[in-house]
Amino acid sequence: MGISLVLGGNGQDGSFMAEHLAQRGDTVWAVGRQEKQRWPVPKHAVHWRQVDLTDAGAVREILAEVGPNRIYHLAAVHGAAGYAYETVWDKALDVNVKALHIALEHARERPGQVRVLYASSCKVYGTPMLGRIGPDTPRIGSCLYSITKVAGHGLADYYRRVHGVPVAVVTLFNHESPRRHSSYFIPQIAAALRAGINGGAIPAVIRTLDFHIDWGCAQEYMALAARLLERDIPTDVLMATGTVHYGREFVATLFARHGLDWRNHVKETVVGPNGNGLTRSAPFSVDLAQTAGILGRLPQRAIFDVVDDLLALECPS
Repeated sequence: MGISLVLGGNGQDGSFMAEHLAQRGDTVWAVGRQEKQRWPVPKHAVHWRQVDLTDAGAVREILAEVGPNRIYHLAAVHGAAGYAYETVWDKALDVNVKALHIALEHARERPGQVRVLYASSCKVYGTPMLGRIGPDTPRIGSCLYSITKVAGHGLADYYRRVHGVPVAVVTLFNHESPRRHSSYFIPQIAAALRAGINGGAIPAVIRTLDFHIDWGCAQEYMALAARLLERDIPTDVLMATGTVHYGREFVATLFARHGLDWRNHVKETVVGPNGNGLTRSAPFSVDLAQTAGILGRLPQRAIFDVVDDLLALECPS
């Protein structure tokens, strides 16, 4: 299939992408700032290299050394809700934007030889997301993280339009896996659920459950995203399940599946005007008709399946 280079190979998305590409027969190079691979990606099929993506010279060197046909920019300076990007702005700009520019320049200088995939985020549609979101929905920089992702979209559009670089942007809605850091919402909820199943009471302390999210499976998303660079003309897509969950109802349903009352295991720190946490935000929806046409199908795994994955990992039978 060729030579693939995954930027951010130790992250949730990058490790799954490297694993998928290796399994389908690519020669895969994966890079990250850590000395070794973190996840059990098939080591015989993936060449690991420690590269600091904030070092532009090092990024150019690995591109020249590997000579990839496909570049998957899945690296990001990114944190859970409430993360203070002000303190890491220089790194976020280097990793989320400048490293993409270097990859696109590498492709521009080798016409017809190199394709680029860039992972964006649904954060470009604002917080909270509202209304019907589709391929033509305007993107906005509502936070420092989304500003970098809007810039990434702009770079991809420019290099595609002006230089004919084959680049695709996959805009990822929330997606989870057992490789997600424990500070994120789903791992916190899964840990509280696991404790409840085992008869304990270690509550998850959550700022609020008053939100709407379309959640999917990271591993499935990466396998589908890999298809974008195999098209004659790489095309941008939105990656989501099409099922939007309301946070409080999701948690109630999840715990009820195990015979538990979520209120004994999850605590909200921000409550409604009556002190009962019963505010309800407006929902949104995602238009995935174009995605289904391009990829041949939509993601099929539900967020409940992903939570089951976390429980199976932590509580083997």
